[in-house]
Amino acid sequence: MVNWVGILFVRNMKVLMVKEKGKDFVMLPGGRVEAGEDPEQTLLREVKEEIEVEPSNIRFYSTYELVGKHEGEVMRFKVYECDLEVGKIKPKGDIEAVEWVDTGDVESGRIKTGSVTSLKIFPELKRK
Repeated sequence: MVNWVGILFVRNMKVLMVKEKGKDFVMLPGGRVEAGEDPEQTLLREVKEEIEVEPSNIRFYSTYELVGKHEGEVMRFKVYECDLEVGKIKPKGDIEAVEWVDTGDVESGRIKTGSVTSLKIFPELKRK
């Protein structure tokens, strides 16, 4: 099982998502938990590496276990909400773009997302 963490940052009913170079889908900022790291350490490291900001006021949102449609293996996703300085967000490293995505983008197929966002998070946000 792969342990992964990501941030859920919603602004004006849109979710902050990132697109890695060479991928055809967007995902939450975050990544794989490395040996010796706890989930919050991973979250801080990955977010800084991907969008060059440091999250604050980190709050646990939910945990999901499912087969990652792009990874092909069971993944445990721990998702956290946080605050970010929006004006400082910019793609960095392997990230080629930052996108703000709403449920309509996902439902229409205009934007492809990773498993946890398309199967779990966007449906939950739509019900709220």
